[in-house]
Amino acid sequence: MEQSLRHHGAELDALPESCRSFDLCQRALKSKYPYIEAVPLSILEDHPDLLLSAAEQYNGLSKIPPRLRTPDVCCAALAACSPGEVNETMAFVPDAVRKTLPYDLLLAVAPGYLPLEIREAMVANVGTTLPLPYRQMKPILDQRLLMEPLEQVPFGELKFSSSVFLKKILMSTGPFHLRNRSLGHALQQAIQQHCQQRTTELRRGELPLLERTVSEKSINYGGRTLMLRAGDGFTRMKFLRKGESLDDFFREEAVHRFAHGHALTTLLMSEVPQPVGMKLVPIDQLPVNLLSGFRSELERLPFGDQMYYLVYEFTTRNQDYSTLAHQKDSNGDSTLAEQGLFKACHDLGLWSSLGAAHTSTINAYHNFQENRKELFLCFMFNSGRSLPGALTGWDSGATDESDWAYSGLKDIGDMEFYPRITSYFDARDTDALLLIGFDQRAAFMSAFVENMIAAVLHYARMHRDDPDYHYRNAEGRAKLGSFIDTAIGAYLSGLMGKQVKTEAYFESPEIYRQWLDKTTAETALWTARQDLNTDCFARSLEQTGCYSAEVYPDQKESDDRYPKDFTSHNRDNLGCNNGQFGLTLLVRGLYQVAAVLAVRLGA
Repeated sequence: MEQSLRHHGAELDALPESCRSFDLCQRALKSKYPYIEAVPLSILEDHPDLLLSAAEQYNGLSKIPPRLRTPDVCCAALAACSPGEVNETMAFVPDAVRKTLPYDLLLAVAPGYLPLEIREAMVANVGTTLPLPYRQMKPILDQRLLMEPLEQVPFGELKFSSSVFLKKILMSTGPFHLRNRSLGHALQQAIQQHCQQRTTELRRGELPLLERTVSEKSINYGGRTLMLRAGDGFTRMKFLRKGESLDDFFREEAVHRFAHGHALTTLLMSEVPQPVGMKLVPIDQLPVNLLSGFRSELERLPFGDQMYYLVYEFTTRNQDYSTLAHQKDSNGDSTLAEQGLFKACHDLGLWSSLGAAHTSTINAYHNFQENRKELFLCFMFNSGRSLPGALTGWDSGATDESDWAYSGLKDIGDMEFYPRITSYFDARDTDALLLIGFDQRAAFMSAFVENMIAAVLHYARMHRDDPDYHYRNAEGRAKLGSFIDTAIGAYLSGLMGKQVKTEAYFESPEIYRQWLDKTTAETALWTARQDLNTDCFARSLEQTGCYSAEVYPDQKESDDRYPKDFTSHNRDNLGCNNGQFGLTLLVRGLYQVAAVLAVRLGA
């Protein structure tokens, strides 16, 4: 019977009602085809969580007796359903309950049902911000949603509840008040003036020529940069990429000069390079072997009868600036890399306190023509997607080139400013027109969530072949949990300007520890090396048709198999092809942090 229930909940109807235990009813609701009608009324009355789970099923509210359609049950049903099902679900909400529905939930899923005076107040404020009495002061994601194991299922079966939870907070809270916003305005002005000055100098031919021949001993790294030892440090030359805008290229020098000129280097943990300046390099001064080593095609600029490359020259203390933090050192030690990741997390928070969001710190977050920007707050930008999709090549192409180095955060000029962030709205998967105010709050929190995921991906890539990196290994999971806790805390501390504990952004320290424990198990399961001769999800699927029962209890059987359904071009994906992102618990925990953070910034 239990095996049958995994496939079709209607099998429960074949049993006498006295034999339909809570466990069997729970399995029936989690089956491929749930059958709410077969669950005895007494079971629903005695088990509120099961009642909420029933309400979250497709058309679930319509199958629940009217007297059990309480405000909590109706809220659960409305949050879980797809946007196209909201009106149909609302039709089954009792009139008395409809008048008590929270305004932030209505704002997120059914704004047409908001009272007229609330809509008029929002129009007067030119945005979606709710009047203060109707906002949540510490939003808490229901424990069922925060910690529910969620194996790979078709997108049509995914509930929208977690994303709606974050959306209602981002829509209803006020504009973000960032502690270093005035310094951020000064930075924006400095960038604008610097870019105008450099553009004028370039057009007038006033930029200096590189007076030396580029040494053949220079080392290529990062696609379009050369590095050469010079005295106690390293000289680096970054070349203008073909098609790259001059403002984008000039911005990095502007940010470096601003950081040094405004004592930001005393607050930042990452190394900020010392700028030398912009220079023109005659194309015949670049050795052919170095040119061929670039992965990016370089822009050629004509002056007179010669062609030149445009380079930004700067210096760093050592090679740490170009050693990416997803790799151990030559002795197999990960300490420098992990310290670099923590430095970067802190500085991402600090830059965000200026309103400067780094929205493309790994390849997966770029909007290149041949690359689709991943959206980890996808529901905010595409209402048809409840959770982010599988990440292609997570330990290869998605993170091969990144701004996370031993020295901390590098390429710091790649920033956008709140409230004028644009990259998420240019993404290929964005199809929603977002309301004023909400659009920028969603973009700001997207940068936070995706950068914390990037930090975890770097850690996982570095450790996935370690003997203790396994979902059943307590010591390895404890290390991973400590990393996640420290990384998120470092970002929050940099943003808020004081020491912050990640657990303070959850319902309680105990709930936080439970979430972290489950998250490390799921993360290790998905990111460990897959080998059919070892204990991993690939072997579990091959032998049983299910993922590890320790991570995903009461799951449905799957036809997916590794590597056929979990790789693209021989590269591992996080999630099955055309499925959701595998680290669902990490995503939902970050949604919890983002919701509380949004309230604190928007208070």
